[in-house]
Amino acid sequence: MNACKWCGGPLPEGSRANRQFCTSNCRKRQFAHEKYRGRCEVCGTETAVRSKVRCTEHYEAREAADTRRRTIVEMWANGAKMSEIATAVGWRLNPLRSEFGRMRDLGYDLPHRRTPEQRERIRAGQRRSRGAGITPTADIEP
Repeated sequence: MNACKWCGGPLPEGSRANRQFCTSNCRKRQFAHEKYRGRCEVCGTETAVRSKVRCTEHYEAREAADTRRRTIVEMWANGAKMSEIATAVGWRLNPLRSEFGRMRDLGYDLPHRRTPEQRERIRAGQRRSRGAGITPTADIEP
């Protein structure tokens, strides 16, 4: 046998006749693959973990997330406020903001409501107001 059982790469020169893997990492991966993989009860596809009985295509949490994301996109397109959307999906505002970021990264159509210029003015105003009213200690007379 001239090829590794896991990766298919060549075995090292001068190796034992019964050697099956090119490195210990390939041996460990094969063992983990056999021991910890499971099968989807719907389609029979291998799952990443033996305890998972469904693959990512048939996982109920994914279906719930898809439904929730469709609701978010629809409400956002209709002009609903973030607080209204959070109430509708049963979340608080901060997790919804995080979900918006993830959804935008995934390519969902969730345009920002403020222009970049408006966002920059808001940020600049927040920076100015943070230091307002603070007197440096060096200017104070004893």
